[in-house]
Amino acid sequence: MKTKLFSPIADGIGSTWRSLVVTAAGTTLLGLGLTGMSVGKVAGAATSDTGKTVHISLLPKLAGPQEPVLAQINGQKLSAGAFNKTLTQLYGMHLFSQWVQVTLLRQACAKEGIHVGKSVVDAEEEKILQRLTAEHVPQGQRHAALARVLAMRGKTVPQFRLELWRGAYVKALAKGHIHVTKNQIQEAYNINFGPKVKAVDIVVGSIRDAVTVRHLIMKENKNPEQVARAMSLDQQTAQNGGVVLIPLDNTTLPKVLLHTAARLTPGKLSPSIPINGEFHLLWLLEKIPAQKVSMNKVRPIIVKKISQALENQWGQREIARLWHAAKIKIDNPILQQQYAALRAAALAQAARNKAAQQKAAKGSQNKPKTPAAQ
Repeated sequence: MKTKLFSPIADGIGSTWRSLVVTAAGTTLLGLGLTGMSVGKVAGAATSDTGKTVHISLLPKLAGPQEPVLAQINGQKLSAGAFNKTLTQLYGMHLFSQWVQVTLLRQACAKEGIHVGKSVVDAEEEKILQRLTAEHVPQGQRHAALARVLAMRGKTVPQFRLELWRGAYVKALAKGHIHVTKNQIQEAYNINFGPKVKAVDIVVGSIRDAVTVRHLIMKENKNPEQVARAMSLDQQTAQNGGVVLIPLDNTTLPKVLLHTAARLTPGKLSPSIPINGEFHLLWLLEKIPAQKVSMNKVRPIIVKKISQALENQWGQREIARLWHAAKIKIDNPILQQQYAALRAAALAQAARNKAAQQKAAKGSQNKPKTPAAQ
């Protein structure tokens, strides 16, 4: 699993309130080592416990003589059992994992004597709606606008509400566990208001692809943003032409990346930068100097953002802990099979991540050097 270094720069009118919705919804939290793994299935395919792809037919099935009927169409009876089975195969594991998370969090709150009611979730949703109003969305159109924004992100309003419930439980449980330090505040200030580089980041998987990218841009004079859309492995940033902001004071980014970004010159593609088994090539768009902003003025906002990030991180760890300790018995055979496959995949991914971290820890002992241009 590759670590994403950047998020794409929001484009177009209304990008601000689109990002507000995503921030408020929070990140998907999965326990038992499933964090970060997608559990949604592509329509028409599922994975068996052997790791093989099982194709699912969406064709309607007729009900047998003693079978429950979903509906009748011109006298033909459709099978209710087949309909429910198909829905479970396609979407059951995704919804089940969310139900497990919310159930575990709700149980944890009950154990601590913490009450989280519908009014709390309604208040969180209202905050989002008020931000839409601030972005000049008419009062009577806020809910429709929210639905459209969520649809752009592949979500529905019920899914969004479920995430708000999960976030509310995490927030309630996290009280007393989140502590923002002065160093974190200063680092966040430096990242947000320090010098930055706006660049096209093209991520490829091999030196050969890096050579191809260099040839397209430097020899054939192709537009770097078009090359990023066509070739970059980071699909999220590629959609925006690979355009990213690189905060030069962000010490969490690889030193070799910061070193290269700081020395970018107009009209020249950077050397290939090896990071996590991939290669980044940067094309300078703009160098942005540090902003003169009073720390006292932005400190409350910074503290709030850091608290939210720490809260999400704590929530991920807590759900993982609760899930690991939970006794889960799945009676549905389809979900049982999918859960076993997902668990096996998650454990294998965790082992690979651990090996990669150990390798990176050993490599960090050596001073990074800027690689030669490929």
